[in-house]
Amino acid sequence: MQYFARNRKKGLPPGSLVYVGPQHSRPPVIHVIDYDRDRFSQREATLPDEDIGVRSAGQVRWIRVQGVHDKDVVENVCRSFNIHAMTMEDILHTWQRSKLEEFDHYTFLEMDHLEYDPAAGMLRSAQVAVVIGAGFVISFEEAAAQIFQTIVQRLETKKGRVRNEGSHYLAYALLDVLVDHYFVAADALLEHVLSAEQRLLSGDSPEILESIYGLRRTATEFRSKLLPATDIAARMRKEDIFGAENQVYIRELSDHILTAIENVRGINEVVNDMLNLFLSRATYRMNEIMKTLTIVGAIFIPLTFVVGIFGMNFDYMPELKLAWAYPATLLGLAGIAGLMLLYFRRKGWI
Repeated sequence: MQYFARNRKKGLPPGSLVYVGPQHSRPPVIHVIDYDRDRFSQREATLPDEDIGVRSAGQVRWIRVQGVHDKDVVENVCRSFNIHAMTMEDILHTWQRSKLEEFDHYTFLEMDHLEYDPAAGMLRSAQVAVVIGAGFVISFEEAAAQIFQTIVQRLETKKGRVRNEGSHYLAYALLDVLVDHYFVAADALLEHVLSAEQRLLSGDSPEILESIYGLRRTATEFRSKLLPATDIAARMRKEDIFGAENQVYIRELSDHILTAIENVRGINEVVNDMLNLFLSRATYRMNEIMKTLTIVGAIFIPLTFVVGIFGMNFDYMPELKLAWAYPATLLGLAGIAGLMLLYFRRKGWI
């Protein structure tokens, strides 16, 4: 699906605005939030009837765009803040890795919002792009989820530091929410993994193997989604992107990103250990079956040899005419089998 979606951009010059991602029927919604220490306002914008780039001095403006599948909406918002065409292209391309880029008058950051669905056994991701400038923040959410609603409530109720800080602190708060969701998704995935591990320890079945492979695929996808954030965390620690006054928060945020990656790596190792355990137990059972068949075959080799001798069609075999020959032969065969079983038992093979 991703391959064919990317083909829409084939042959187009850089900066061409083409939406690449899943289709949505709901139209994008644009929220305009203005605030400072004393004032807060929120409304829905109508484009292109108004210029959302015009704002009051001293206030921070947060443009929250929910839905990026309409390229005209994305272009109108970005044009209002003089955003580069390559940034607009990245916003519309929802199936690419996380990144952090600096431009002359703004910083562009792109990360994924991740959720784990235990019922479906799959990781759900949606791109979140954030443009940070002097006095403004623009967030582009691929899905119309309410992931940033807690930030809106904190702004409205004047709870925490966000109303007293500038646009870079708001951007940090948005990223902090995304990283918090990484831990929530990792915890949900780990709980599912531990449940599968208990089922594996209690008994094997083809369904468990299928579940393990599904968890392995999900854990690998989770890790691949988070790995690009390692570079983002390193840059945020080293470079003064969010301002010196926010650097202590950025260092903590980068630590949380690295911790989330380590947690997912640990989950990946647990799933791999489960797969190795399943395969080892299957190999052990196969070896036990082969050992049993080998012992049975080894017992019947001398028995077959003895029976084969008496089954030869020679004219002169005097022992065949003895009255006790048949029961003696049966006792001898049973004795041979018993001695072999005793030998195998003393060797620890059975």
